[in-house]
Amino acid sequence: MCEKIIITHSCIAGAGGLIPFPVAGLVVATGSLWIMYGRITSVLDIKVSENFGKTIGSFVIGNITGNVAAVLAMLAGSFVKSIPGIGTVIGELSEPLADAVAVYVAGIVFIKALTTLAKSGKPVDETEIKDALKAEFSDKESIEAMKKDAKENLRGTDFSAYKKEAGEYYEKQKR
Repeated sequence: MCEKIIITHSCIAGAGGLIPFPVAGLVVATGSLWIMYGRITSVLDIKVSENFGKTIGSFVIGNITGNVAAVLAMLAGSFVKSIPGIGTVIGELSEPLADAVAVYVAGIVFIKALTTLAKSGKPVDETEIKDALKAEFSDKESIEAMKKDAKENLRGTDFSAYKKEAGEYYEKQKR
């Protein structure tokens, strides 16, 4: 069930990259990431505070932004859209995959952190989850392998099928 949630939200993030406005894809990816965490914790019956999504989402976004290549790919695809014509086309071709990969990797890291935490016997609370995520994100080799797998798995995805849902997330985040 969690894998389906991760794939769905990765695709929504990728579809957000199809929105022709600069930064819209980043907003959709961020919103999708936070909602994904909420859905995963709900499915796994993990009790967290209302601020959990924002706290963990901010932490994960901080770790994703620590990966310069991922950030450059996401930002390049977003900002190149501001160049009329060819820029929009280039942005529409590059940003969806970059956004989808970032959310996919964040989701897999989240599941790995929860699994490690559950096996350790420690309480599954916000502090412990954050510490487990920190440990998972520190394994740069594993993160690179996940990004490679994500690119291969998501490369042929039709993100336009998720575009309506992505637009709805974008509208919610604007408010």
